[in-house]
Amino acid sequence: MNETSNYIINAKSMVFLPSFNEYGEPNTMVLEEAETYTVSKKTYDVIDQGARYYGTTIKTTKEIVKDVFGKINMAPVIIYSPQLLVFFPTQAFKDDLCAWFNAFSIVDVYSL
Repeated sequence: MNETSNYIINAKSMVFLPSFNEYGEPNTMVLEEAETYTVSKKTYDVIDQGARYYGTTIKTTKEIVKDVFGKINMAPVIIYSPQLLVFFPTQAFKDDLCAWFNAFSIVDVYSL
Protein backbone atom coordinates (compact mmCIF):
# COMPACT_ATOMS: atom_id res chain seq x y z
CA MET A 1 0.00 0.00 0.00
CA ASN A 2 1.32 3.43 -0.97
CA GLU A 3 1.17 6.31 1.53
CA THR A 4 0.84 9.96 0.55
CA SER A 5 -0.40 13.28 1.90
CA ASN A 6 -1.64 14.39 -1.53
CA TYR A 7 -3.69 12.37 -3.97
CA ILE A 8 -5.12 13.59 -7.26
CA ILE A 9 -8.38 11.94 -8.27
CA ASN A 10 -8.06 10.33 -11.69
CA ALA A 11 -9.84 7.95 -14.06
CA LYS A 12 -8.53 4.94 -12.08
CA SER A 13 -9.99 6.19 -8.76
CA MET A 14 -12.77 3.79 -7.75
CA VAL A 15 -13.54 4.33 -4.07
CA PHE A 16 -12.44 6.41 -1.09
CA LEU A 17 -12.86 4.62 2.24
CA PRO A 18 -12.48 6.23 5.65
CA SER A 19 -9.79 4.82 7.89
CA PHE A 20 -7.96 5.92 11.01
CA ASN A 21 -4.28 5.89 11.90
CA GLU A 22 -2.83 4.57 15.16
CA TYR A 23 -3.59 7.93 16.84
CA GLY A 24 -7.26 7.88 15.82
CA GLU A 25 -6.80 10.57 13.17
CA PRO A 26 -8.92 10.17 10.03
CA ASN A 27 -7.22 8.98 6.85
CA THR A 28 -8.51 7.82 3.50
CA MET A 29 -7.89 4.50 1.81
CA VAL A 30 -8.02 4.99 -1.96
CA LEU A 31 -8.73 2.00 -4.16
CA GLU A 32 -7.73 2.29 -7.79
CA GLU A 33 -7.99 -0.38 -10.47
CA ALA A 34 -4.56 -1.82 -9.60
CA GLU A 35 -3.22 0.25 -6.68
CA THR A 36 -4.18 1.10 -3.11
CA TYR A 37 -3.16 4.29 -1.33
CA THR A 38 -3.46 5.67 2.18
CA VAL A 39 -3.90 9.43 2.20
CA SER A 40 -3.39 11.37 5.43
CA LYS A 41 -6.62 13.37 4.99
CA LYS A 42 -10.35 12.87 5.58
CA THR A 43 -12.31 11.49 2.62
CA TYR A 44 -14.11 14.85 2.29
CA ASP A 45 -10.78 16.66 2.02
CA VAL A 46 -9.54 14.28 -0.70
CA ILE A 47 -12.76 14.83 -2.70
CA ASP A 48 -12.60 18.60 -2.13
CA GLN A 49 -8.95 18.75 -3.20
CA GLY A 50 -9.80 16.74 -6.33
CA ALA A 51 -12.66 19.06 -7.21
CA ARG A 52 -10.44 22.10 -6.82
CA TYR A 53 -7.69 20.46 -8.90
CA TYR A 54 -10.17 20.18 -11.79
CA GLY A 55 -11.45 23.74 -11.32
CA THR A 56 -14.63 23.33 -9.30
CA THR A 57 -15.76 22.97 -5.69
CA ILE A 58 -18.03 20.60 -3.85
CA LYS A 59 -20.38 23.51 -3.15
CA THR A 60 -20.64 24.34 -6.86
CA THR A 61 -21.33 20.76 -7.88
CA LYS A 62 -23.96 20.42 -5.13
CA GLU A 63 -25.74 23.51 -6.49
CA ILE A 64 -25.65 22.17 -10.06
CA VAL A 65 -27.05 18.78 -9.01
CA LYS A 66 -29.77 20.51 -6.97
CA ASP A 67 -30.73 22.70 -9.98
CA VAL A 68 -31.00 19.63 -12.23
CA PHE A 69 -32.52 17.03 -9.89
CA GLY A 70 -33.99 19.06 -7.08
CA LYS A 71 -33.15 18.38 -3.45
CA ILE A 72 -31.95 14.79 -3.12
CA ASN A 73 -30.12 12.90 -0.39
CA MET A 74 -26.61 11.56 -1.08
CA ALA A 75 -26.28 13.72 -4.18
CA PRO A 76 -23.33 12.91 -6.43
CA VAL A 77 -20.35 15.22 -6.68
CA ILE A 78 -19.17 15.82 -10.24
CA ILE A 79 -15.41 16.24 -10.00
CA TYR A 80 -14.61 16.25 -13.73
CA SER A 81 -17.19 15.04 -16.24
CA PRO A 82 -14.87 14.50 -19.27
CA GLN A 83 -13.09 11.75 -17.28
CA LEU A 84 -16.35 10.47 -15.73
CA LEU A 85 -15.23 11.43 -12.23
CA VAL A 86 -18.60 11.40 -10.47
CA PHE A 87 -18.65 10.26 -6.84
CA PHE A 88 -21.52 9.31 -4.54
CA PRO A 89 -21.20 9.65 -0.75
CA THR A 90 -22.51 6.98 1.60
CA GLN A 91 -23.62 9.52 4.20
CA ALA A 92 -23.21 13.18 5.12
CA PHE A 93 -20.32 14.64 3.09
CA LYS A 94 -18.24 15.81 6.05
CA ASP A 95 -18.85 12.77 8.26
CA ASP A 96 -15.57 11.04 9.17
CA LEU A 97 -17.15 7.70 8.22
CA CYS A 98 -18.35 8.79 4.77
CA ALA A 99 -17.09 6.64 1.89
CA TRP A 100 -17.22 7.83 -1.73
CA PHE A 101 -17.83 5.60 -4.76
CA ASN A 102 -17.08 6.47 -8.37
CA ALA A 103 -20.42 6.06 -10.16
CA PHE A 104 -18.70 4.60 -13.20
CA SER A 105 -16.82 1.95 -11.19
CA ILE A 106 -20.00 0.38 -9.78
CA VAL A 107 -20.63 -2.89 -11.58
CA ASP A 108 -23.61 -4.21 -9.63
CA VAL A 109 -25.81 -3.26 -6.68
CA TYR A 110 -27.35 -5.65 -4.15
CA SER A 111 -30.19 -5.04 -1.72
CA LEU A 112 -29.33 -5.50 1.95
